[in-house]
Amino acid sequence: MKDPLLPGPFERWTQRLVARFVGKAWYDTMLHGQRPEGGATVFVGLHRNGAIDGYVHLCALGGDIVFLVAAGLRRNPLTRLLAVGIPVERAKDKQDRSGNPAVLEAAARWVAGGGQLFVYPEGTSTLGPDVLPFQPGAARIIGLTLELGVVPRLVAVGIDYARPEIPGSIADVLIGKAIVLDGLPEQREDRVTEIQARITSALRALVYRFTDDVAQSAARYAAEIEAAGDRPRRLELLRRPPPAALPARPPGSPLASVVLGLGILANPLPALTIAFAPKLLADDRNVVAFWQIVPTVLTAPLWLTLCGIAALIAFGPAGLLVPVVQAVFGLAALRAAARAFPPRKPPTKPELEPPSSA
Repeated sequence: MKDPLLPGPFERWTQRLVARFVGKAWYDTMLHGQRPEGGATVFVGLHRNGAIDGYVHLCALGGDIVFLVAAGLRRNPLTRLLAVGIPVERAKDKQDRSGNPAVLEAAARWVAGGGQLFVYPEGTSTLGPDVLPFQPGAARIIGLTLELGVVPRLVAVGIDYARPEIPGSIADVLIGKAIVLDGLPEQREDRVTEIQARITSALRALVYRFTDDVAQSAARYAAEIEAAGDRPRRLELLRRPPPAALPARPPGSPLASVVLGLGILANPLPALTIAFAPKLLADDRNVVAFWQIVPTVLTAPLWLTLCGIAALIAFGPAGLLVPVVQAVFGLAALRAAARAFPPRKPPTKPELEPPSSA
């Protein structure tokens, strides 16, 4: 019998479909490292860009992965359609958390049955210069899975965006070193504490850490310009201080600007949604992309359907090609935006402390 806390197969299929759009059309996503084979697996990931991280991770990793998601997203009718996963109450949401132990047990049963689970130990995301404190939920799920007689594969996963608010921007997903689960204490709480320490160590090795927001902006700008599309080099440069003099901002691609303009002209309603929805709904930088993507996923099909009906009435069966062309122009525009608008040079560059992975 299906566990009521687990999303069904159709929900997970729609999640994978949206993940392909987010990871391949909205962002330019690349996986660094080798994805582990199937079977009982717990992925623990860094959390940067709100609920969008899940789609980028899922696109990069592939497979049938169930996510632990904030229960608050499941209560909102607008976000419920896209927030697919096992709902858990976060402390920051100030809701009744008495049901969380049952949630962790359901997650452990999914993994023990050979499923793959993704957990964000930070519990919430930040685009700031450092990670947030790691919570013990993932460690507790792994401990419960071990008590069910299954030793899951435990994998740390990093994520980094060059410019998360810009469609077409780079999104890099990094596979960390395998986290071993042998030599654990016998006592339950001691075992959870040790697992938590190993998770923390593995995730911190994947962090790009900076002294403050201004230093981060300088380092990220320099890395993107100097790497010139070499993605491994961009990530390598993020672990070094930027040059004393930041490089000049390159010009945007004229061809990309033309493609972007055609996409906007062909799809004015989705374009306006992308431009203005975050201004109305986003309360922090780490949810801007979420409020760009969610309304677009909902309004773009409606827009294309209405245009298709109008074109069918006006031109007959040949009119059905109109929304197809519009969709092609729209997808091309998403991928062209980052090249049409190169990163802005930060106004100042203070001294930057070399990022540490310790």
